[in-house]
Amino acid sequence: MENTHRSLTPQNLLSAAVKNVFDNWEAFKIGTSMGKDANEKAKWIIQVTEKCLYENTDVEDGAELGEWIGDILDAEFNLIVEDGSIDVVGNQLITYWKMFQNQKFLELADILDKKVAEAPAVSLPPRFDPGSSSSDDSDGDEEMDAESSPQPGSSNQPTVSEERIDDSGPDPDGWITVKKTKKR
Repeated sequence: MENTHRSLTPQNLLSAAVKNVFDNWEAFKIGTSMGKDANEKAKWIIQVTEKCLYENTDVEDGAELGEWIGDILDAEFNLIVEDGSIDVVGNQLITYWKMFQNQKFLELADILDKKVAEAPAVSLPPRFDPGSSSSDDSDGDEEMDAESSPQPGSSNQPTVSEERIDDSGPDPDGWITVKKTKKR
């Protein structure tokens, strides 16, 4: 396997790490796949998160960072994430930030290379067909499930196994909500 991240400068390595976290977060991918200027906003949130880490060098609380990211998703994407993955994302970002601060660049590069090598191809499930008569949702809501791996390859961190999003799109007020599904 080629070590693609080892050749990056430390600053570019941190950028790649932050991007990796967001790129592997299903709720973020679902939420940023809809709406006007979604791709530009998705790139922007990755950049502003990296800037936040540089400007708040003493940040150590993944939940606090996750809450800050959640506020941005709410304001910019009308996206409310209630599946617990925001804390996982915040903690993963803090882990990478601490590695960066402690100059563990080769270790961070190796982790990112491993994640790239292990990352499965991701595709969203087909959209819900309102004409279909089969639905296994007990509450009758029109929802879809998407496999999630906010931090693939990390065995010591909790991961969110499934997420759901209201398939009818944003609610009448324009909000998108991602929730943890029940085990089937």
